[in-house]
Amino acid sequence: MAKSQKSTNIGGWKKEPDNKTDWLRAMLTFPLLEAIIALVLGLIFFQFKLKTLAELTWVLGPLLSVSRRAFEKHVENEFNPLKKLTRHVDLIQSDTSDSFKRIIQFYAQITEPDFREIKENILRNTETQLSNLAHNKRSEELDTGEYFNWLFKFLANTRPGSRIWAISMNLSIEWNQSQEEDTFLQLNLNAAARTVIVERIFVIPEDALENIVSNKYIKAQLNVNEHLIPLFVTKEHLEEVDKKLLKSLGEGIIAVDNQVVLMDIASGDGFRGIVTMNPTEIHNWHRRFKQLRVYASDIDTLRSSLSSTSSNLLH
Repeated sequence: MAKSQKSTNIGGWKKEPDNKTDWLRAMLTFPLLEAIIALVLGLIFFQFKLKTLAELTWVLGPLLSVSRRAFEKHVENEFNPLKKLTRHVDLIQSDTSDSFKRIIQFYAQITEPDFREIKENILRNTETQLSNLAHNKRSEELDTGEYFNWLFKFLANTRPGSRIWAISMNLSIEWNQSQEEDTFLQLNLNAAARTVIVERIFVIPEDALENIVSNKYIKAQLNVNEHLIPLFVTKEHLEEVDKKLLKSLGEGIIAVDNQVVLMDIASGDGFRGIVTMNPTEIHNWHRRFKQLRVYASDIDTLRSSLSSTSSNLLH
């Protein structure tokens, strides 16, 4: 009784039984073996006095074998960049699989020799970006729409007891009159309402202190509940006590637990930020945040102080 062939499941993919026998696989793999088989067949034909057929077998057998092997090598070289790309693509998901199939189809349709370098460069760039995500857990620079999509998704999905921690450095790109900032503010307030800790440190120049307490987006974060904690520190104070820390803060960040950090970018090219899930990078940002918190004060205290100063000046 023949042994039953069973399919196996590897990495979510169903591996079909291999119906090829060992000798057939060897014949298909080694052109030299095919040439030997052609020689033997030729001898058999010759013994039956089929001289013409024998000669054709001796000549055409090896040539066809070598030709087939050369064609396989050409196809292998042609699609080698795609093979590299498959190592970084999750083909288990159906939508990704469909997308990758289309990439292969488009790649195969580009047959012009002059386009070969261009299409391979496209694949190399894609491979580099996917490799960056796979190994460095870090995105490329994202434009405003992509960045806010990431940000809003993480803020909306925060659960009670989790923590949002942020450093605001640049008021010109934050807390301005825009639909994105309206949504961003509401998501922060919603998070605090469901007992997510939202702790934000504003790093601002001294001449902008009055502006910060009069900004409607920042005023809306004052005295909400014990879960929303706005703090501040002046850039001048940081320059005096910890210049290295100030320099390391960039344009600011917002993070969710130890899961993700979104780093702000003030770019004239339309880029708005970078997303990282790299554990080392997240750890370094959290260390800076805790260090910055040592120098920070309650922003509501600042508002009271400014109100008192204004009142004294009036009298």
